[in-house]
Amino acid sequence: MNIIDFNARNFAKLKQGKTTTVRLGDVDVVEGAAELICEDETLIYQAVVSKVQQAFFGDLGQEDAQTDGFGSVEELREELQRCYLRPILNSEPVTVIHFHSVQEKSGA
Repeated sequence: MNIIDFNARNFAKLKQGKTTTVRLGDVDVVEGAAELICEDETLIYQAVVSKVQQAFFGDLGQEDAQTDGFGSVEELREELQRCYLRPILNSEPVTVIHFHSVQEKSGA
């Protein structure tokens, strides 16, 4: 099963319709069941990973931003650089993880 961690700020966006997450590098996630976990581990959601795409940081577009819960691609890029604590080059690889059927895990 895929385990996908989120900081509290980005985890909260799941309730607002967030259906993707962008991660720096080539991330080992496959299509299928997933647990979406808040960094403090007090909340866990279940979801289904429906698609995993490889791209470059510079190729991220408006649709990527919107499905990740951001108003613009600039906001998405700024958040990624904040999360990874460094500037990210346009040529660096990223993984775009698409998911659906997000629901709170029973007993969590």
